[in-house]
Amino acid sequence: MIKDKSAKMFFLLYLVMIVTSFKSAKCESIFFVSDKDGCNAIYYMEDKVNVIKIFTLPKEFECKRIISLKLSPDGRYIAFSLDGGELFIIASNGTNHMALGRGHSPSWSPSGSQIVFVDNGNIYIMDIRTLAIKKLADNGLSPDWSPDGKFIAFIRDKKNIILLKPDGSDQQTIFEAELTLVKQLARISWSPDSENLALITDGRRRICVVRSDGKDLRFLYPDPDGQILVMTVGVDYPCWSNDGSKIMFMKTKSENQNDWDIWIMNHDGTEQQKVVCSSAYEGNPVFDNIRYNVQLIKSKKIEKWSMIKRKCLDHEL
Repeated sequence: MIKDKSAKMFFLLYLVMIVTSFKSAKCESIFFVSDKDGCNAIYYMEDKVNVIKIFTLPKEFECKRIISLKLSPDGRYIAFSLDGGELFIIASNGTNHMALGRGHSPSWSPSGSQIVFVDNGNIYIMDIRTLAIKKLADNGLSPDWSPDGKFIAFIRDKKNIILLKPDGSDQQTIFEAELTLVKQLARISWSPDSENLALITDGRRRICVVRSDGKDLRFLYPDPDGQILVMTVGVDYPCWSNDGSKIMFMKTKSENQNDWDIWIMNHDGTEQQKVVCSSAYEGNPVFDNIRYNVQLIKSKKIEKWSMIKRKCLDHEL
């Protein structure tokens, strides 16, 4: 029982809902990763407020960080990797996990029958049914399969974006960072119409968008004019909504790299707002555009996430 009036006011200021509403987002359900219970787990946020833990790692992996969530095109499966370099697939209701071996940064083919991923600095394709692996390219990171199936994009030497066909042919450089205001590339993500790529750049401090031909570079966050005016410690893992109108991403302003929140903005960088906010790690967001397993997910325990956490003060960017 809090008796002191000022202490009570202080308490009330810090009693906040972790999950805030999507004011203008058309898709209101997401998968994300959090370590609020000590170790990483995959959660599902449904209907703006309900948060459901759907998957925790097997005991031998339980305190490794889950990264690179990717929902299959039909919404039935989630591929992800661990920071130790292991690939997994689970059903999108959190059941039937399968370890695929070494690798990280998976991305699904449009058919959902293959994933492209990175291992030991090289790009590979795996057939999910047979687990057969084929090397696609040397010296690459952050591969992403275009939704139309025509190309796989990846980053080379942290400064070039490479396109090639899924059979490994027609490799071409479409973007060279040294010819722009961008200094370094960290991650890429195709828009749902395969017309644009969202980029994480410059030490994971900036979000940009470029056309699929490498032209028309646009700076979205934090600096639309290309000059970093706001000191952003980190942004990562951009994810497009199904209609291409929104980009969701994870962000931190803290020197503590375990303190990440999930944000959303319009595709042009406007109307930036928080989606998930706490003093723990929340990241790797993925829109659930299909809602394939939503009824099975909702049969699990719902967590309201109304806990005493730090107040989220950085509404201004």
